Parts: sequence; structure tokens; C-alpha cells
Amino acid sequence: MTYDAGKALNAAAKARGEHGYAAQWAGQAAALSRGLPAAQLVAALAQEWRDQGSA
Repeated sequence: MTYDAGKALNAAAKARGEHGYAAQWAGQAAALSRGLPAAQLVAALAQEWRDQGSA
């Protein structure tokens, strides 16, 4: 039921050009996530991406 409701919500939002209602599944590693402000997360991801490019 939850999956179907989320799918319907996503379809309705997408039809209106809103793409922020997609399902975002955490998966088994959710406990490994880092709690931090969005700006810090983006900075960390950018740094990790740059580090991968130089490896």
C-alpha cells in the first residue's frame, strides 16, 4: 500500500513538473549515514569526488 501511494504521488507530481516526490529508499546501510547540514554534505561529496579523480 505504501509503495503504491508513493508511486501515485510521484506520478501526479511529475505530471506537474515537480520532481521532488520520488521514492528515496535508505537501504541496509542507512545506519552508516552521516548527520550533517546540507552545505557540509555537498562539500564532503565534492571533495570525495575530486579525490576519486586524482586516484
